[in-house]
Amino acid sequence: MDDKVDRLRSVQIKLMEILDFLSNYLPLVNCHSNDFILNNHWDKILTEPIRKELDSLSACDLVSLLNQTKTIEDKRPDKKLTKEFDPSLWKFECDYLEKASNSTDRRGDIYSSEMQTIPPNWVHENLQSLLQDAQRCSLQNSDILSSLEDLNSDMKTLPQDRVFISTFMNHKKTHEVEVMGELCYKLSRKHDIDVVVDLGSGKGYLSTHLAFQHKLSVIGVDAQTINTKGASKRADILSRQWEGLTRNEILRAQNTIPGKLGKKKKKELKKIECAGGFIQKEDNEKSSDVISDIPDDLFNDFSNFFEEQKKSENGNTNSEKDERLDLNLSSQIQEILCIPTKKILSGQVEANDSDVVKVKEESKFGYSDRASVERPVKKNTKSSALKANHFPITTYINIDSDLSEIVREALTLKSSQPETGSTSVENTGEMSTEPTVTTGLPIDSSSTESSAIKEKSRLMLTGLHTCGALGSNILRLFVNSPNVKVLCNVACCYHLMSEKFVASPFEEKEDAVEEAGFPLSEFLKRNKVGIGRQARNLASQSVNRRAQDTEVLAKQFPRMLLQVILRDQLGYVRSDWKGLRKLDQKSQGMFDYVIRAFRKLELPTDGITEELVDSYCQKYEDQKKKFAAFFQLKTVLAPCIEAVVVLDRLCFLLEQECVQDVKLIQLFDPVTSPRCYGIVSVKK
Repeated sequence: MDDKVDRLRSVQIKLMEILDFLSNYLPLVNCHSNDFILNNHWDKILTEPIRKELDSLSACDLVSLLNQTKTIEDKRPDKKLTKEFDPSLWKFECDYLEKASNSTDRRGDIYSSEMQTIPPNWVHENLQSLLQDAQRCSLQNSDILSSLEDLNSDMKTLPQDRVFISTFMNHKKTHEVEVMGELCYKLSRKHDIDVVVDLGSGKGYLSTHLAFQHKLSVIGVDAQTINTKGASKRADILSRQWEGLTRNEILRAQNTIPGKLGKKKKKELKKIECAGGFIQKEDNEKSSDVISDIPDDLFNDFSNFFEEQKKSENGNTNSEKDERLDLNLSSQIQEILCIPTKKILSGQVEANDSDVVKVKEESKFGYSDRASVERPVKKNTKSSALKANHFPITTYINIDSDLSEIVREALTLKSSQPETGSTSVENTGEMSTEPTVTTGLPIDSSSTESSAIKEKSRLMLTGLHTCGALGSNILRLFVNSPNVKVLCNVACCYHLMSEKFVASPFEEKEDAVEEAGFPLSEFLKRNKVGIGRQARNLASQSVNRRAQDTEVLAKQFPRMLLQVILRDQLGYVRSDWKGLRKLDQKSQGMFDYVIRAFRKLELPTDGITEELVDSYCQKYEDQKKKFAAFFQLKTVLAPCIEAVVVLDRLCFLLEQECVQDVKLIQLFDPVTSPRCYGIVSVKK
């Protein structure tokens, strides 16, 4: 208990140190980039010495600013925040937020035109001193972080080596799922977890990995039906491919080109699979013992397909396209993996009523105009057994959600369904079946019994990049749900959550009544701490990725120039003008962008000519370099803002009586996956 109290105090002192530093610069991190030219941020926000320093830096020097935030020699805090200091005596003071105060605790006008022109309280006279304090206030240079190696050493008796299946995942997602999947598996074994609940599961990357690779019973929960259907479809495809994919990975590990497998080679692979820990039946006694077995001739064709797919993935440089799951391939894969119906109908494969499902005959142009013909397809019982551990459902999760009831009903419905598919949990808590295109089959009864939840099952909550409010609500659910024993979460999109003491410029009135995502801890609530939406948006920037860039670009320049044109042509600029995001990327030059923007906002374009737009581009050309330097300076403070959000969550968990242990860990490589900090917590 003393250790927990000491850790709580250390986190509080670190929060005080960071907030005392940041409180002076909240006007800087909350000024809107779109208004850089409009409000003359260069002259009004920056002091003359800072402007001169930034103006003298080359593009290479500007990049090096971010590299200097990674390491620090002196980690000592300010003198007033020594170990003898009492956190209960600290008071958060910020003149900027006080000026935005209204009759309530919420600072509602922080983004008003008047507030946007208030300069920061510059306590640093040069860039070097600012960088040093920014370094000291980042998580990377704090003593709060625990290492993944230390956490793994506590569970070193568990099997380590296993083949990782990365099909349909890009490099970023592969890295995240492999690291977090292994950690979740070890935590579940150490703490005797019965069911893992993956909140914000999306297309099921993590949940299918935990269910198929680690044989854990996993409930994948997402608020959007399209994601749940995608997860279900992905699970269908992977379950049919799993044995072949596993063998393929073993062959690659042996530097063997996958091809036609003889009986001798298959026997050798089976021995390797069992002895090497690649497929371990003893991994989890609560789930299925059976893994799907793909026939030799099917695996042979199938392996060549994925060799080509692997080359395609490696050559793909478009990150947005790479993120999406290409389910259009599913019909091709299913053709390869399903037993040909001609063989069944001709008697080459014997089929009986208990081993077949009925499908509609489909021509290459869609469903046949003829009456539907029912054709028997051999049931893949091992594929069904593999999917018996995976339960994708659609429901919106909030702090009042009853996880035990959701899990119980999900598994009950799963076991009673004639086909596996996505299910939907309405906000009322009632379950209903969603119509889903799926090739799933009835669950094997023995698998269902092994996966069925008991009255007092031990649950683990996990989430890979839980977005916005879900990042804070998952912590509340962990604390308030008696059956949940372990938490493993990595959050993202800090700008999409709400604050208790600072209103968002896009916040609707009804949003204010919802439980705020920041601050969570009583320590920061007592001090009425606020940071602002633009600051939280900045915290989502990747300092490590920007530090990898060879040049600094002012990508927001078209939008900044548009603000000036709107003001000059109309005499005003409205804060509720929306829908212009990424419009410049679809435009053929600045003139086309301005015309598109005016039409999008339903404004007249009579006075907009190509000559007019060109004159604005020439007039403000020098603002490109200034904004690039300005934004680079703001980005230096991004890790400090992220540290406040993450440490507030850590502080919240340490404040809870039911929590036994909490660790903050850098799980991922920050260049590959910028939101890399994970919180692992265990209840008493």
